Amino acid sequence: MKTAKGFRGRYFSLAAIAVTVSCVNLMATEASVTAHERRDALQGVQQADEEQLEDIVVDSAMPTPSILKNITSDVTIITSEQLEENHYHDLIEALRDQADIQVVQNGGVGQTSSFTLRGMHAKYVVVLLDGIRLNDPTNPSAYAQLERFSLADVDHIEIVKGAQSGVWGADAAGGVINIVTKKGEKGLHADIGVMGGSDNTYHGETALSYGTEQYDIKAGFAGLKSDGIPPREVSTFDAGDTERTYYVKGGVNLPMQTRLEGSYRKIVSDFDYDAGWGETSQKASGSSDIDLFGAKLTHRHEAVTLTLHGSGSRFDRDYFDAEYKGHDYSGGLTGSFAYDQGSVDAGYIYREAELERYNDADSDGKLENNAVFAALTHRVDEIGLLVNAALRYDDFKNYDAKTTGKIGMRYTLPFLQKVALRANVGTAYRVPSLYERYGDGQYTLENVNVRPEDTTSYDIGLEGYGLKVTGFYNEIEDMVTYVMDPVTYQGRYENLSGTAELKGVDISFAHALPMLLSYVSVGYTYTDAKDADDNRVLNVPRNRATLEWSLYPMDHLRLVFGAEYADERPAYGGAMLDSYTVCRAALTYDTDRYGTFFVKGNNIFDEDYTLVEGYNTEEASFFAGWNYRY
Repeated sequence: MKTAKGFRGRYFSLAAIAVTVSCVNLMATEASVTAHERRDALQGVQQADEEQLEDIVVDSAMPTPSILKNITSDVTIITSEQLEENHYHDLIEALRDQADIQVVQNGGVGQTSSFTLRGMHAKYVVVLLDGIRLNDPTNPSAYAQLERFSLADVDHIEIVKGAQSGVWGADAAGGVINIVTKKGEKGLHADIGVMGGSDNTYHGETALSYGTEQYDIKAGFAGLKSDGIPPREVSTFDAGDTERTYYVKGGVNLPMQTRLEGSYRKIVSDFDYDAGWGETSQKASGSSDIDLFGAKLTHRHEAVTLTLHGSGSRFDRDYFDAEYKGHDYSGGLTGSFAYDQGSVDAGYIYREAELERYNDADSDGKLENNAVFAALTHRVDEIGLLVNAALRYDDFKNYDAKTTGKIGMRYTLPFLQKVALRANVGTAYRVPSLYERYGDGQYTLENVNVRPEDTTSYDIGLEGYGLKVTGFYNEIEDMVTYVMDPVTYQGRYENLSGTAELKGVDISFAHALPMLLSYVSVGYTYTDAKDADDNRVLNVPRNRATLEWSLYPMDHLRLVFGAEYADERPAYGGAMLDSYTVCRAALTYDTDRYGTFFVKGNNIFDEDYTLVEGYNTEEASFFAGWNYRY
């Protein structure tokens, strides 16, 4: 399958960011371009981009990689160029610039975090790195620790919205976020980057790779150290954070159109946090050790592709002077048959997740399931119709079997070839986390009768000429919540009766402004999220908007200005958090021989805002750095 490239061989994002990418590459390589020629280039690249968008490869929307024109689901891609232009240093920064994602964090860098996607809590979203699950079984709700993942060696990030259990099984009720790392390249290459700035924050990374026609290998390291900020409003100390990421990956091309690939990534973290209660402050230290590994063997014969794959993630963290340990392993076989109008996929997957230790005590919490699945992509080119369908059966050891699926259609209007209508419907579920089922034997009691939560998801949209409008509606039944005995202060997780409803609209628009030598993209999401008792879901703003303006005033120079707005939203205890607007900027200068120099600022107007009641957020912060590639 062709790997999609943009203008002059670079990756493109979706319409909201693709032209920016192309313009940066064009202006960094054409040293003699005049202002008038740059205006023409912006207009020309936008037209070229619209033709290239259809060939973007998405790994996580269907069981096998698919090009964008063969996907009906609502997908956003954050490309490596956008990551580099904004000089994000972790996953949290990148996701905050998405209008339909609200990220919250208990303080500054390295502190615990969570997020919602279209109002759906992080526990309803499967987060992956190259298809390896990052959802942490030692977390009480089993969602991914975004604060632990740097963007070292990351090529792009895929965000697939809506129910995806028909492809990914348990927990993909709200969508999938897949972090895709960079592929091997031919020849010898070296990368180095450094950054430093506010709060004594220092970041560095380096990588070395080598590739031939027969094999490729890459190894690298990234590290971050920061004094941090006081995590809570009453904290009497700065919470420091140290992160180290080590990775190695490679592949070899074997005879008979067969390829073997493997990867390993280790993330080691040491961090401070405030263990105080109420108005007291108590400095404490914790650590986290995450291992991610995967391998796959792919064989192609004419129209048939067979892939044998296995992956795993291990989590070991110390928090509040106790050890938490667990893992998530999976493996299986996938087959794909391509024909003129589409493709058919089918396969088998085995998954095991285990909570080995919780709060320094051994745990017998374990989840096992066997799954079979099938998927269809079919095009009727004569009438501009595309159909996606997926069906999956999961047989669990401790729960009733689940059958989920999705179906979607995309129709290109015959009188407006660049405008398309699309609609999707899917069913999904979330199994209770191992902590929710087995408890800790102290404050949370075991409840083996707690049931999976069921979700139905609908969306309908219109897209074309840089504009995308999507209406969405999600229902969640049998929501799992903690019920405490006010006398013993013990409790357990139970299913609530009733149906939670989360609905709204996503709007994005992107357009080149050649006369201003710039490119602008805006996003807006309205979300009406209510639980089964008709109460607003916590930390979900009804209105959220983002803006990104990229300016190319001269050769080799680019300026990016961004803004994020969220209106008031409910917090724990009945409080309402105020609305806020946070702005950022980055200035980058590319040289022909000495690499790339940049400065960037976060919260540049020093907005005083709150993401979590009682916790601090980053003040105005400024950084400078340098990147070089050989």
